[in-house]
Amino acid sequence: MRETPLLKPSKLGTSSQQTARGVAMTQDVTPRLERFKQVMDRTGLARATIYRRIQEGTFPQPVKIGTRSVAWPSAVIDDWIRGCTSDH
Repeated sequence: MRETPLLKPSKLGTSSQQTARGVAMTQDVTPRLERFKQVMDRTGLARATIYRRIQEGTFPQPVKIGTRSVAWPSAVIDDWIRGCTSDH
């Protein structure tokens, strides 16, 4: 498979971000909710660890989206991850 070279910014229009293949991307501003499995995958934490950290106040509280389901806004998880990486 041949790699596509990056396009010059002037050919990308108004978008400010590029992928490695040179495809213009815009930032998605639509709020997204991430389910438990997605949060576990993104953070690398186990379910029990997330619940423990919620109780300790070191992980964001989830939003209840059903009688037996919770989710987190993507921006909240993004901020939490950035906070963890800035501590090191």
